[in-house]
Amino acid sequence: MDSRSPDSVLEPALFAFTMAMKLPVGQGISNMMNMKGPWELALMSLMPLCTNLWWYMTSYAIFLLFLPFLQEGIRKIGQKAHGSLAAVMLVIWGFAGMLYWPQMQFNLTWSNVFVFIYWFVLISYYKWYMKEFSKSTLWKMIGVSLTVEFVYWAGFSLLFEATGKYADGQKFIFDQFKLPTMVIGFAIFLLVKDVHFYSRAVNWIAQSAVSVFLIHFYPPVYVWWTQQLFPLHEMYASQFPILSVLGVVALVWATCLVLDMVRHVIFQFTFDRNTGALFDRVYAAIARAWERSKDKRAARAQAASEHGSEVTNGQVPIADAA
Repeated sequence: MDSRSPDSVLEPALFAFTMAMKLPVGQGISNMMNMKGPWELALMSLMPLCTNLWWYMTSYAIFLLFLPFLQEGIRKIGQKAHGSLAAVMLVIWGFAGMLYWPQMQFNLTWSNVFVFIYWFVLISYYKWYMKEFSKSTLWKMIGVSLTVEFVYWAGFSLLFEATGKYADGQKFIFDQFKLPTMVIGFAIFLLVKDVHFYSRAVNWIAQSAVSVFLIHFYPPVYVWWTQQLFPLHEMYASQFPILSVLGVVALVWATCLVLDMVRHVIFQFTFDRNTGALFDRVYAAIARAWERSKDKRAARAQAASEHGSEVTNGQVPIADAA
């Protein structure tokens, strides 16, 4: 333990954000497939955060709203209670979650904002109270986690070959928010967070990272490339499934990147020519309408006040007397 001062509000959240990027996204498409038609999809697209069109963005946005209150509350309970809370979470969702039984999820589904809260509790404890792990420790964490994943995969593969059962067990340990994958993501983040370099190429590509996710996971696009263009279920059963899937991933990523670069060019000559001008005009129009509304309400209130004063003084207008 050490006495380092706590980091900013967003740094532990950044850890949670980075680790969350390791989540599988394919399962979430099942909710989207329940939509009734293009009009409902269009309505969802107008309000994507409210309608959970991209569950990840919705969950992270809500998490950021909760974050200031969450951080203040966890800090006030102190190190001991914070450590106990982290331990309980690790036992329930970490170690017990590694026991193979698909029905045993402890009410923590992967497409849920509570996943971010779970990670924040663990990561903030490390950032606020624990001594930083050495690089050798981080590499050991990665090695042990990979070993656990390999043992799970190999064991269930042999079991499937021998019995023809438990096929889904081969991917169980890689699924959702399993502890080994979380540890790998956490360790990798700590290994690279202090490495500083500048690359125009990396920055150029990084500006489209979120766009690539949004494009490829947009419901019609996702269904098109996973079921029609590149049927993934056929690739999994092919002779070279890993190479096939990696090739598809690279192709989809490159295509989405090109599409977003085209968007950048279009925006450069349209919206970005006067950055914020459209927002300023809309805001000014709303402000003017609000001021006019205030003036009208004030005028009505003044007229009502004068009318009440006249009645009180016994000077009732002729029209009212009639």
